[in-house]
Amino acid sequence: MPEGDKLGFAILQSGTVEVMYQTRTSVEKDVPGLADTPMGGTLLFIEVGDLDAIVAALEGADVTFPRRTTFYEADEIGVREPGGNAVTFAQFAGGDED
Repeated sequence: MPEGDKLGFAILQSGTVEVMYQTRTSVEKDVPGLADTPMGGTLLFIEVGDLDAIVAALEGADVTFPRRTTFYEADEIGVREPGGNAVTFAQFAGGDED
């Protein structure tokens, strides 16, 4: 996916598994607080079927960005797991992911 005249991110898919590679510039525009994540760190994006249940389970977690609705129509929240990696949990309208 282009970002201006450069690559912003790419998504690779095989079956039901997707891997997204995103440039630091693209991350900084989307979630500025994650742009300083050390190289080699992981930014994990997980689609879920019930974000309310996930949010309840995340009580007390280190929130990197609060629950929001994105331009790509995901209801999502971001946290850091105990190892320091950033994890985004997202639910799409009509999604049936577990």
